[in-house]
Amino acid sequence: QQGWDFDATGNWKAFTQFNPLDADQTLDQQRVHNRANEITQIARTVGANWATPTYDRNSNTTALLLNGSSRFSVGKISQFRQHAG
Repeated sequence: QQGWDFDATGNWKAFTQFNPLDADQTLDQQRVHNRANEITQIARTVGANWATPTYDRNSNTTALLLNGSSRFSVGKISQFRQHAG
């Protein structure tokens, strides 16, 4: 089960995930965005820490650390590539 709460511009200000079969997959995040709609902070009350994404000068996401362990980077054609560690 997943849920989202949006701000006035449609950014996720909160995200929740609950898996009754796997408590380790439970997540409750709060997110803060700047005027360019970039995530500037990801906090959590439950679940793993996530790092704040990085952006290029055009506000494109260039890297994102998920669940504290999986790093994704964005290619030139906007495809995510997963990297180990």
